[in-house]
Amino acid sequence: MSQDPSKFPDQSIRENIPVGGQVGATGSGGIASRIRQLQAENEQLRREKNEIEIIHQQEVQILKEQLQDIQEQLNESEDKSKKAENLISAEKQENIKQKEEILIEKENEKRKVEQELRKIHMSFLLDVTQIVVLVYTENMATYAGQDWGGGTVYYIGTNKSGNKSFTDNQIIKAEYDSEKGTLIFFVDGVQQPIYITGIKEKVRFIISMYFAGATCTIRSLKKLAKPTSGHVPNEQIVQW
Repeated sequence: MSQDPSKFPDQSIRENIPVGGQVGATGSGGIASRIRQLQAENEQLRREKNEIEIIHQQEVQILKEQLQDIQEQLNESEDKSKKAENLISAEKQENIKQKEEILIEKENEKRKVEQELRKIHMSFLLDVTQIVVLVYTENMATYAGQDWGGGTVYYIGTNKSGNKSFTDNQIIKAEYDSEKGTLIFFVDGVQQPIYITGIKEKVRFIISMYFAGATCTIRSLKKLAKPTSGHVPNEQIVQW
């Protein structure tokens, strides 16, 4: 007896439905579990990232503090260096000032000694047969060379500058006019501007040599028929 298969229920399809539904449920649960796992991993990574950022910020803060300490130390060192430089500069200035004061004091002492020596120095009076020692310069007129006043004319205890200084190997002439009472000086034939007038008394010509071993040659000592002097620029009269 034959049967029509279409009249019977489809057992294979009915039996496969529960199986298929169970497989679908199992797949959804695995995905959810995977999602939760990924979320947990993400959360773990986020926490690690935050911890790393916190550590990094702490390290940056430590570096900033260290840099600030170093900068403060540098500033302090620069301040100390500037103070030391200022102190050294001030000490140098003080030393220079003290040295200048000492030099000025020595120079003043030297001038005082020279002034005293001018008053009491010993001058050698050259005469034909004798050397006479004169003391004090109150009654003398002197034309000084390079090492003793540098061209200054000394007279009656005072002095006046303006003539040319003279040194070794130069010819010095003193011309005295007894009628006019003038005493005029020449250096290598050039008349000097500072001269003395008002000398109405007997005079003697003196050559003074200060250093040991110094020499002087007298080329002439004579009476002139007329003066060789005249007027020169910037001449100044010294009254005896």
